[in-house]
Amino acid sequence: MNLTGRLSFSMALACASLIGMDACIPPEIIAADTGPATGVGAGLSTTSAAAGNAGAGAGAGAAGGGGLGGSAGTSNPTTGTGGDPMEACLAACPTSGGVCQPGGVCQLACADSASCADQVVCPAGIPCSVLCTGKDSCLAGVDCAAATGCSVACSGEGACRGTIAKPVPVVCSAKNCIVTCDGPETCQEASFDCAAGPCEIVCDGTQDHCQTVTCSGNCDIDCKGPGSCHAVFGVGGPSRVDCIGAQSCDSVDCTGACACDVTCAGGTCNFAPICPGNAGTPGPCATMIGCTSEGNATCDQCP
Repeated sequence: MNLTGRLSFSMALACASLIGMDACIPPEIIAADTGPATGVGAGLSTTSAAAGNAGAGAGAGAAGGGGLGGSAGTSNPTTGTGGDPMEACLAACPTSGGVCQPGGVCQLACADSASCADQVVCPAGIPCSVLCTGKDSCLAGVDCAAATGCSVACSGEGACRGTIAKPVPVVCSAKNCIVTCDGPETCQEASFDCAAGPCEIVCDGTQDHCQTVTCSGNCDIDCKGPGSCHAVFGVGGPSRVDCIGAQSCDSVDCTGACACDVTCAGGTCNFAPICPGNAGTPGPCATMIGCTSEGNATCDQCP
C-alpha cells in the first residue's frame, strides 16, 4: 500500500472508532485488500468475502493489504462455502426438517409418538444424526446413503421396529455409520444395509430389542443387551458379531460372508454359529466360541 493508502487507512480507523466501521472504509482501502477468500482482518474485505461465497476458498495465504490473510480451507463449488461445514449444513439441512448442530451435523429429531412415519432421508454431502426418541417413531426406516457420516439412535419404545414380513430398513453411509438400539422393543425385525462401507450396529437395550437382525455388507454387530439378536443372518462382507448379553444370539448365520468373526460369551449362542465354509457342521472356520476369519483362505475370501 502506498503512502496515500496508509493515510487513508489510518483515517478510516479513526473514523470507525467514532461512527462505525462500515461507514468509514474508503473504496481504495477495499480495492487494496488482496487477501484470500476466507481472509479476516482489519481490512474487512468485501471482495474476499464474495470470493469465499463463490466457493473460491484457496486455503491459508499471504496477508492482504488490508487483511490478515486467509485461514486454511478448500473450495466447494457446490455449496460455495469455502469448506465451512456449518454453511454447507445450513444450505441443506433445514429443507429436510433438520437443525444444524456444531460441526455442521444435520440433526433430525423424531421425538413425538409415531413421528417420522415416512422414511427419514438424510441430506447429501453432510454428516447426519437421527434421533428416534418417540414411541413407535421411525417405523419406515432411515436412509443415510448420501450423507458423509451418520448416527441413528433408536431409543423410544418400539422405535425403528418392523415386522417379519416387512423389516424396517436402515441404509448406512459409506463411512462413520453407527446405529444404536437401546430402547424397549427397538429394532425388532430390522434390516441394515452396510454395503457402501463399514457400519456398527449396537443392540444394548433391556427388553425385546434387535430380535432379528439382517445385515448386508461390512457389519460390526454388538449384541450387548439380554436376549438381543435372537437371530442374525444375511451377514455379508467382512463382518463381526459379538454376543455378550445373556441369552443373546440364539442363532448366527454367516454363510454369506466372505469373512466372519463371531464371539459367543458364556450363556450365549444357543446354537453353534454357522461359519463361512460350513453348512451346519463344524468346519475350518469354527472355534470353541464361534467363528474366525483367520487360519486359511476359506475363512477369509474378501477381496
